[in-house]
Amino acid sequence: MEMILDKRDRNRKKYILEMRKTFSNKKSIHPNGELNHKYLQTKVGQYWSFEENNNLIRGIEEFGIGSWEEIKKKYLHNWTKTDIKLRSCLLLKCFNIDQYKEKKLSIHEILFIAEKNKNIGIELNKFKHGIFYN
Repeated sequence: MEMILDKRDRNRKKYILEMRKTFSNKKSIHPNGELNHKYLQTKVGQYWSFEENNNLIRGIEEFGIGSWEEIKKKYLHNWTKTDIKLRSCLLLKCFNIDQYKEKKLSIHEILFIAEKNKNIGIELNKFKHGIFYN
């Protein structure tokens, strides 16, 4: 009886994988039909490209943290001010970025602050999902 169930389970899984390969968005699955969880964790169209990340950094260098409207107008037209702020939190690896408000930071300063926030967050056990919840 167990062998019959195992065979049914294998056949069912094979059927599911084949159906995914046939009907799913190719980005949402791996070539073998398994789900691409990374794709599913992010809203479609909400990816930050390498160029957009660099534009955010340029905006922070030029206008400073908190100048979301200026950064949006000059560099990131397709993103909301909230999206830009949240991405800045990810860059600096901390939830509350008020302490950096109006500071114009270079890429080196951003990386230094991010590493510092990561280490503090880990030490305090408040580092989750790449962010120090300060």
